[in-house]
Amino acid sequence: MDVTIQSDLSVQALSETVKALRLARGDSQTTAAARIGVSVRSWQRMESADPQVAGQVALGDFLAALEVYAVRLIDLIAPVAMEATQAGGLRQRGRSPKRPSAAPTLRG
Repeated sequence: MDVTIQSDLSVQALSETVKALRLARGDSQTTAAARIGVSVRSWQRMESADPQVAGQVALGDFLAALEVYAVRLIDLIAPVAMEATQAGGLRQRGRSPKRPSAAPTLRG
């Protein structure tokens, strides 16, 4: 699957989740936006079914929205991070991790 398609699906899933959580609590978009300190228009973008629109919202705003409704992303991704660490670290697309460069020395 193409990375862009997966990203779009992820944004769409976040949008649907935020909307479902808001509706389950019975909050209006105005109330929800005020809870995280964004404009109503930003909240509407967040809930947009169009990933191109929802993708304009900062990830931090999505995280704040989830936390307002008692969903902590860290609790969801911690097992993945733990598994990756136990498997020898994270690698990006088959590349070896960058090695730190040597520290500059002072010559006097």
